[in-house]
Amino acid sequence: MKPFLMAVALLVIAAQAHGQTTPLAKYSSREEYRACFKEEDALKAQKAVFSEQTKAHGANLKRVQDELQAHVATQPKPGQADDAAVDAFNDKIDALNARVDASNQEAERLNQETRSLNAKVAALNQRCAGMVVSHADHVAVLKERAASGKQK
Repeated sequence: MKPFLMAVALLVIAAQAHGQTTPLAKYSSREEYRACFKEEDALKAQKAVFSEQTKAHGANLKRVQDELQAHVATQPKPGQADDAAVDAFNDKIDALNARVDASNQEAERLNQETRSLNAKVAALNQRCAGMVVSHADHVAVLKERAASGKQK
């Protein structure tokens, strides 16, 4: 009798699970799908510009660091240099430090831009990554993009 009750219990559970259906996903429109690609393209362009700015900043920072290191190597020895040489050395250090400060400000701007760009990418992913579109809309948008020279 126990196996029979167990079988009945399993059938009841299976029937309940079978009765629960998940609702169908809402299809996004072709315009919404197209807008996601357009925003993705804009973000890619911004990322490319940002990448170039980051490279330029890194190269500039390296130049300043190299100049600073080379200049420190020319530091006058105590007791062997006159006041004019020490003043000239200190003036150059001040100028290099000003360039380092400017580079640090640029680095902070780039960090803020990184956070902003990352937030935009996250918002795009949130909005578009799980998008459900009909096959016809998918094919149509991809054909439009191919015709305009865009990929994907």
